[in-house]
Amino acid sequence: MEDAVLVNEQDLDTNGDGLIDTVVLEYDTDGNGQVDEIIMVEDTNFDGTADTYEDLLDTNGDGVADTDIIYFDTNQDGAIEEMVVVEDTDGNGIADTYTVLEDYNQDGQIDEQHVYVDTNEDGTLDQEVA
Repeated sequence: MEDAVLVNEQDLDTNGDGLIDTVVLEYDTDGNGQVDEIIMVEDTNFDGTADTYEDLLDTNGDGVADTDIIYFDTNQDGAIEEMVVVEDTDGNGIADTYTVLEDYNQDGQIDEQHVYVDTNEDGTLDQEVA
């Protein structure tokens, strides 16, 4: 993201307590004037520590996010323990592949990986492929 240009930033108080708990950053990564990456950092349990990081990508330039990468700090220690990648692999606007990567011991190595596919795009994960 070296050439990315920050197009918009939003600091949100989603629960009305007067504290910022969500930051949304919108980037134009290819210089075409369109937002093609959105990064969200969230404090989902409102304890003052960010615990969820989401990266939405428009990989084919059609203006629709087709890859959603979500990082979870499940124990609030500042390290990512789980990552979920949701992809619309055929560009029809419906997510059809879900990949879950887990690093249980926080050594930076994936300890467990699961890939689920919605084969008929009805919103239900029909098959685990890995």
